[in-house]
Amino acid sequence: MKANLRLIFTQLAFSGAVGLVMAIGTAAVVWVGASRVMSGHMTVGDVLVFLAYLAMLYAPMNAISQSSGVVQSVRTQLSRVFEVLDRKADVSDRPRRQSAGKGGRAN
Repeated sequence: MKANLRLIFTQLAFSGAVGLVMAIGTAAVVWVGASRVMSGHMTVGDVLVFLAYLAMLYAPMNAISQSSGVVQSVRTQLSRVFEVLDRKADVSDRPRRQSAGKGGRAN
């Protein structure tokens, strides 16, 4: 249960960090774009194109940040499966009897 809570916390922290980076990047593009538009070096359309490019860049970043949590969850579940598979059985089978020979008697 603790591992699951730690995974959820890590996912939230990572998604929050990616969201913060995306917000800061967007704010920086808007800030620089607005100052360049005010000075006459760019048009509003140029700024909108940069924002569209930025949105296309952020879509894969967002997808990666969401899939990293899934990868961590699968990794944790696989380690539990291998832990169970590596465990020695508590109950063992009885020794097998020898098969009957040609005469029908066991050796």
